[in-house]
Amino acid sequence: MAESPQGPKHDKGTIVDLDVLRRIFDIGINLVPLPVILFMLIGVQSDISVGASTLVRIPNAEINSEFRGWIHEDFRHRMTPELFETSIGQFNLLVNGQFAEFAESFGSFFFKDAPARIFGGHESAYQEYVYAYFSSAAHALKIRPKWTFKMEVGAGLGRADIVFYKEEGVVVEVKRFSHDKKEGYRDQERIQLSGGTKEALSQCDTRHYRLTMPEHVNTVYEYGLAFVGPYCAVEARVLKKVNGTWVTNLVYTAEEDEKRRQRTYCTGVSVGQRITAPP
Repeated sequence: MAESPQGPKHDKGTIVDLDVLRRIFDIGINLVPLPVILFMLIGVQSDISVGASTLVRIPNAEINSEFRGWIHEDFRHRMTPELFETSIGQFNLLVNGQFAEFAESFGSFFFKDAPARIFGGHESAYQEYVYAYFSSAAHALKIRPKWTFKMEVGAGLGRADIVFYKEEGVVVEVKRFSHDKKEGYRDQERIQLSGGTKEALSQCDTRHYRLTMPEHVNTVYEYGLAFVGPYCAVEARVLKKVNGTWVTNLVYTAEEDEKRRQRTYCTGVSVGQRITAPP
């Protein structure tokens, strides 16, 4: 991962950029009291300003986990019934390995409906958004047992961005590239996005992120998501454990996804068109 989703690491704890959080949830002034709440909650001794950003220090992993849970609980409360319907449908496609259908639905949704304030954000803003969006969808499903969601999970030779599992497992690695909002979807964006998804899946493989899965999980869906502004690319594969060895069973390639992106971003999607959940 090029960036840590919590921010730069310091000896005394983890630094969180409040401006990134504002972009994630697109609620602007509603997060202004957050530094005060954080100081009361975790005993932060001081804040740190870097340029135009407001940063606060979260001193350890346990408190950081509590903080993230608080943020995502707030995100769930802000989800509208229509957004839940869409996200639940996409989550079902995601965890069932319906790669092309997921890419079509999520790519169109993100292009039209994702909060614009995250588009200039760090990779962590996209990562947090994807995590909160799908963990909220999973939480809303009336099924038991619930999916277990984790973020920044130590595994193999690195830390996986997003991991969740039940009977089967999912690993999501996120990449983000800068984008001039005055420019549209060009060959440059196509190349960046395809390169990003390939890099993400290569990282899953070389750093052995599937080792984060419990012993009972024998099927893992690995996703590489790449973002350039509002544009999203998807590359994915399913792996089966056979006699203790992980074997690739099915893939959705960047080349296949390029055709989807060409349809969505070049021919366009009708303004206001609603992406509904599959039956």
